[in-house]
Amino acid sequence: MGEGDYRQLKTCRICGGNFDSRSLRLVDTPLANELYETKEDSLEAEKFPLELVICKDCSHVQLKHIVSPQRLFSKYVYRSGNSTFFQKHFAGLAASLKNQLPKGSLVIEVGSNDGFLLGELEKIGMKSVGIEPSEQLANFSRDSGRTAKTGYLNQDVVDEIIEEFGRAEAVVGNNVFAHIDDLLSAFKLVNELLKEGGLFIFEVADFEKLVENGLFDTIYHEHMSYHTAIGLLKLSKLSNFSLEEVSEIEPHGGSLRFSLRKGWKEGKHGITVENRIKRERKIGLDKSSIFQDIERDIAQKRSDLNRVLSNTSSQVKLVGYGAPAKLVTFCYQMGLKPGDLEYIIDDNEFKQNSFIPGLAYKVVSANQIKELISKVWKDSPLSFLIFPWNLSSEIVEKLSKWAPPGSYIVKAFPAIETRNVG
Repeated sequence: MGEGDYRQLKTCRICGGNFDSRSLRLVDTPLANELYETKEDSLEAEKFPLELVICKDCSHVQLKHIVSPQRLFSKYVYRSGNSTFFQKHFAGLAASLKNQLPKGSLVIEVGSNDGFLLGELEKIGMKSVGIEPSEQLANFSRDSGRTAKTGYLNQDVVDEIIEEFGRAEAVVGNNVFAHIDDLLSAFKLVNELLKEGGLFIFEVADFEKLVENGLFDTIYHEHMSYHTAIGLLKLSKLSNFSLEEVSEIEPHGGSLRFSLRKGWKEGKHGITVENRIKRERKIGLDKSSIFQDIERDIAQKRSDLNRVLSNTSSQVKLVGYGAPAKLVTFCYQMGLKPGDLEYIIDDNEFKQNSFIPGLAYKVVSANQIKELISKVWKDSPLSFLIFPWNLSSEIVEKLSKWAPPGSYIVKAFPAIETRNVG
């Protein structure tokens, strides 16, 4: 591994507390979004430790080994605007903000990706500015007529935005505050971006749903934090926010939307927060013993998937659909190897014609597979292993229009399931 590419934590990144001695150690994996131009380079991909720990003091669940953000995100290629599901989701978030903020309010999005939400905010009469570390995605956003700063959430970017636009009525972040190493500094910077009483809304994957549905594939190096309401209490206080509300939302197999208000008020939390905390304590999300549940789920899933794949005819080609980051964790924990899949289909043109790290599966377009079907595979049935299971309905609808007769899909979550296409 490259020197300086990662570090091992000794204490909690939020409060400096000690970790519980029990952890969840997964198989070491390459970086999930580090795609390669050649098969040979893919097979040489570096692997990094993948281990979850929990703080004994604030109960924040986090990765023990932190890879540098420059390595993780400078060439990030995930595009949220590719999915019709997320297009509708972000349109709904913009509509919600319209009901909470005066028209013409400045809204800043941290991790603005391809700028889809920025565009939705502009449609409803808000002023929007994005902060995006990927130059490729920031350029895509600007080319679409949106305002985006290339860079990380740091003091320089904050100062630049305040000087150019002033302080904001709201800051939003969607699936980005699990990706930030120094969360405390990030929250303080968000606080600085906001006017007094300003609103901070962010969405993250729900750790309860990860445990409940065995979503271990959402554990990867970009996801440094695994959020609960309990774990957010100390962070809110240290960064001068009051935690007003938490709601459970659909994306990524179950996520949380936290609403915080600038200005800490001792003991002032909304009823949704209090109810959520009670449930999390009852389930045991503040204890390391919860890791045992995830370990059992991984073992069971591996057994079930091996049984399904071993019963598949050798004449049926196995093709993956979707190349999300969670693909890498899933394949490594399940013991899949180079050559087990023919190709991976993905609709993101930034990922196509690259190779999955460590596994050498080539990412191609649906049209490339259609050409193979007609010219090489001669309309033979295919087996499609869906990796972005949260978008499976959307993917099945696409496949039903062109997959060869007799083809079927394999969906791994919440349980291994096979069904015919169409």
